[in-house]
Amino acid sequence: MKKLNLCFLIVISLLLMANPISAASTSYDSLPTPDWSIAHKDSSDIIRKVAHFARTKDYLYFMDSSGKVTVYKEKTRAKVGTVDVISSSRVIFAKFGYKNEIFSNGNMSFITAYMDEKKNREFFQLRVYSPNGKKLWGYTFTEKSSDEVGSYIMNDGTLLVHLKLNTSKYVTYRFSADGKLLNKKSINEFMYYKQNGFITTLSNWSSAGEYKSTLSFYDDYLNKSFSYRNIGLSFMGILKDKTMLFTKFDQGETTAVIAKNSQGKTLWTKILPESAGAYIGQTKSSTNSFLMKSKTSIYAFDSKGLINKTKITSNSFELFESDEGTTILVHDQNQLGILDRKSLKIKALYKFNMEIGAGQLYYGGNGIVYVMNYASGNVSKFTLSY
Repeated sequence: MKKLNLCFLIVISLLLMANPISAASTSYDSLPTPDWSIAHKDSSDIIRKVAHFARTKDYLYFMDSSGKVTVYKEKTRAKVGTVDVISSSRVIFAKFGYKNEIFSNGNMSFITAYMDEKKNREFFQLRVYSPNGKKLWGYTFTEKSSDEVGSYIMNDGTLLVHLKLNTSKYVTYRFSADGKLLNKKSINEFMYYKQNGFITTLSNWSSAGEYKSTLSFYDDYLNKSFSYRNIGLSFMGILKDKTMLFTKFDQGETTAVIAKNSQGKTLWTKILPESAGAYIGQTKSSTNSFLMKSKTSIYAFDSKGLINKTKITSNSFELFESDEGTTILVHDQNQLGILDRKSLKIKALYKFNMEIGAGQLYYGGNGIVYVMNYASGNVSKFTLSY
């Protein structure tokens, strides 16, 4: 299943991220003094066991490669608790997002599979824990599903779990944060991904000749908002106001971006003079701004068309988005920049260099950057002014 790539920083005892960036040398030339730094005793062990990092307002979450999660207070870095529910499971997905989620109150949900010896078959199981590692509630799914199972934290704070029964049939469960089963529903469509308040599904697809598919869009309560029969276009995403965005297949060195409303009427078509792809960030906030990324440029669109473009000096830059949704961190070889998401203007620029493999970054929004340095084993938190 194609999912919003909800990836994060990584570490074993303290901070890490989802988009690895860069290896050998590291220089923080003009970054301010870090808010704090933590030195790890055995950096080689960190590299070996590294998995993923996640953050809420109050807590830091560090998942090692076996699935063990260690939780710390964000302000004090005091250890709160540990949870180990994945390492003993057949399903190991050592990352928050997709099978594992974090509620706004700090509680963690995990989906794993276990063998019921009496019934001689496997079942998927949902378990929810508090930050201190106490199990709060759980649920066992009895459907005979395929190996595909996932979850979303919805905009209203509920947890949606979906299990794939066959090629185009899913069963979904929606739970309140305290474990109440709110509803169960079958969807006879392929669940694609969640974006800007909509869950997108595919059905009736065919790739023989001209590509065809039916796109359907559901809200947090799995009520269908609308459907659209797509013919010959590649779907990129949907905005908060229901504007759908597409590109054409096999465009070579140019990119045609097409916007359609929920009735299927074409609103506009823009031709970019280079190859570019949709940038699906990690933000959970809904937006009417849509980003595309080429080797050297970032483009911003809304339902009226192209609104802004900015050029980046290198052809290997990385973008790091956060739930805050108004700024993006840009890593451009030897620089870190805070980018305004709407205007695409660089609001601040700092000298910084981290080669591929040397460590990782995580952007917490509002100028807060976490840096994991593999060579030193340090994790540092910086607040960048912009």
